[in-house]
Amino acid sequence: LGGSPVVMIWKAKAVLNTLIKESGGDLSEVFQEIEKRIGQDVFWVSLGEDLYDPNGPDLNDPMLRAIDAVCPLLGDSFPPGETRPWREYLDKVSTSYALWVRGARKAGFLFIPSALPGFDDRAFKAGQNRLLGLDPQGFHESLSLAKETAKEGSNWLSIYGFNEWFESGAIEPTKEYGLRFLEALKEAVD
Repeated sequence: LGGSPVVMIWKAKAVLNTLIKESGGDLSEVFQEIEKRIGQDVFWVSLGEDLYDPNGPDLNDPMLRAIDAVCPLLGDSFPPGETRPWREYLDKVSTSYALWVRGARKAGFLFIPSALPGFDDRAFKAGQNRLLGLDPQGFHESLSLAKETAKEGSNWLSIYGFNEWFESGAIEPTKEYGLRFLEALKEAVD
């Protein structure tokens, strides 16, 4: 980004709060010290749902004043054990993304919307048994939503799961779907 490295931190709150405790400073000071040591500015992105809340940003959260951007993975909080239909998921994410775009403008950080082909954490011991079925059409609609949201601020979008096979988050060609996910991506960015 303008010659600066982009650092995406998954589980940003847990990681960064540890850094803050260890340094005894605030997050901005931690970031400044890291940038000083490497000799360049860094573009800091919170990746995942620990800072992202589907109900909108908490503009009093000091982490939002220090981070450069927020990028959700799922865009919605799934209660444990829930299967979410695509239409319901997209409606909730659309509402949430609008709240985040407004909050990001107000607080001075970027909001980077995500698109995903599906999500399934039922195979994980630490998973929450959540399911959004793998679906090329759902992915296409998710991409369209992310693309429209990105036009309102960041001009970026993220794709969760190029090859996250274990979480039904893969857009690579398969026997079952062929190139349908990659075709949806091409159509969305053309």
